[in-house]
Amino acid sequence: MNKIFYNILGNMYKLILSFLGVFITKNKTIWIFGEAGGMQFLSNSKYLFIYILKYQKMIRPIWFTKKRDVVKEINNLGGEAYFFNSLKALYFGLIAKVYIHSYGRDDILNYSIKNAIFVNLYHGMVIKKLKKYYRKDDLDIASSELFIQVRQDIFPKIKKIAITVEPRYDIFFRKVDKVGILKKYQLERYIGKKIISYLPTHRNYRNKYKAIFQNFNEIIEFQDVVIFDKSHPMEKNMARNEVRNFNNVVNISDLYIDTQELLSVTDILITDYSSCFVDFLLTERPVIFYAYDLKEFTEKNGFYVDYKKNVPGKICYNENELYNCIKAYLKYPKLDYRKRIQGKRRFHKYQDGNCSERVFSEIRKLINYAE
Repeated sequence: MNKIFYNILGNMYKLILSFLGVFITKNKTIWIFGEAGGMQFLSNSKYLFIYILKYQKMIRPIWFTKKRDVVKEINNLGGEAYFFNSLKALYFGLIAKVYIHSYGRDDILNYSIKNAIFVNLYHGMVIKKLKKYYRKDDLDIASSELFIQVRQDIFPKIKKIAITVEPRYDIFFRKVDKVGILKKYQLERYIGKKIISYLPTHRNYRNKYKAIFQNFNEIIEFQDVVIFDKSHPMEKNMARNEVRNFNNVVNISDLYIDTQELLSVTDILITDYSSCFVDFLLTERPVIFYAYDLKEFTEKNGFYVDYKKNVPGKICYNENELYNCIKAYLKYPKLDYRKRIQGKRRFHKYQDGNCSERVFSEIRKLINYAE
């Protein structure tokens, strides 16, 4: 009963504030950021926020969140963050000119629509089919012409899609502090080991997570290797019950780990249909596609492109094939290198580490056009 009451109250509150927002002059130097319904400080919103905080001093970036540790993390970076529905969040939400989100407008306090600019950064260049979202944002981004078409299909009412590449890609063009990252997430025991990361996508048609190498004793041969099994956030509760830490396979699904940082220290990526392989191509390191349920996934979900023709790496259909593929890439890291380079060129128009700068410039264009 209390939940219903607060939902009704919250909607009434939003309507009132939305009405007030029509009459309030917007401040073009105040940009509001959010992520995952206010629950995280990750992905494209995070990396654009940090870029602006460091390099664009004329802009005041402000993060809205529901979590105390996010406020603390951003404050430690020298940035501003406020809780949803705090007086400061309500005030800045009303006067801000730009709203930036990755998952949807629930990432931010979505009540001041008139005369504001909404930027959709989303969270990945996908090849698997998604449902359509009909929100009318002013700007969306893509990493190549191929993904322009994909984004138009996912977001048919977006006003503009610009090829900027994703802000979160910038991390791959900086010096990587592998030791520092592992220590940050209490994984220092794996310093000095080759890191293989398994990042599968979400399947909404299953109720049991398929862990990797749980019944495959040969994996213990990899003495200087650790395999991090990281489920999709929507499946981490299932993964908690299915993934056992044993030998050198470690479940990190419960860690609040930045996927971009994980990818930056990864030597070999194992995925299936997740967009993370598009990010990882920028490192030019080996990618293995563990598509044990390709036929089922194709029938129940589908793709925007031909999967077998477009993935730039070996496709494995069972654990024996996967095991042999890992052995081959560990011995010959340059195996399939040309295929990865071709994939990188196809999926990325820019490969220069200036992704955030391009997104920033596109937003400034929208502000100038609106004046």
